[in-house]
Amino acid sequence: MNDYMLDDFIAEEIAADPSFEASLARAESEVALTIGLARLRESRGFTQRMLATCAGVKQPQIARIERGQAPTTSTLALLARVLGAEFVIGAEGGVRIVPDPNWVWPEDLPERRRKGSRSKRPASVTRGEVSAKPG
Repeated sequence: MNDYMLDDFIAEEIAADPSFEASLARAESEVALTIGLARLRESRGFTQRMLATCAGVKQPQIARIERGQAPTTSTLALLARVLGAEFVIGAEGGVRIVPDPNWVWPEDLPERRRKGSRSKRPASVTRGEVSAKPG
């Protein structure tokens, strides 16, 4: 049986093309960001639609980010404000999510989504109007 492993393949690719290592690091960072964002959104009780509404963006934009499209820094700032987190950009260009452990559901947001429910946001919530961090 052949014991050729992923690490072997990566080592061969780097030996053949040294720029492969930087490309791989960028790809790993992007995947970590999108998975981390989706997990944080869900753990905070947001649907994609609710997050988009509160951040003042469209729901398809949230879906594209969660599928791997790189967001702009301004979009990251909007999402961070609503989700109660910081997006830290490292020297190597990678972005990581640092959730605020003291974050609480803001009073000016609609009620938290319940698992399995598909409730719509109340009409009182308008685009971009939210203060996600307790004052």
